[in-house]
Amino acid sequence: MGNTSVLPPLAKQARISGDVVIDKTGSVVEMKGVFGPPPLIPAALAAVRTWRYEPTYLDYEPIDIQFILIVRF
Repeated sequence: MGNTSVLPPLAKQARISGDVVIDKTGSVVEMKGVFGPPPLIPAALAAVRTWRYEPTYLDYEPIDIQFILIVRF
């Protein structure tokens, strides 16, 4: 799903979660780390920032969505 090349080696053992907001085009527009080892959260956010998602539709119209994403390495 995403590019994890920006993650430090310790991230492979971490589970980091946070809030993510995706716009109508599938781009990440807002995010924040909520849980995980503090030194690894910036690296996880940098990786998630590069990801693209399929737009979510409601009544055949793309919509912005907010969800919790858990990043496991």
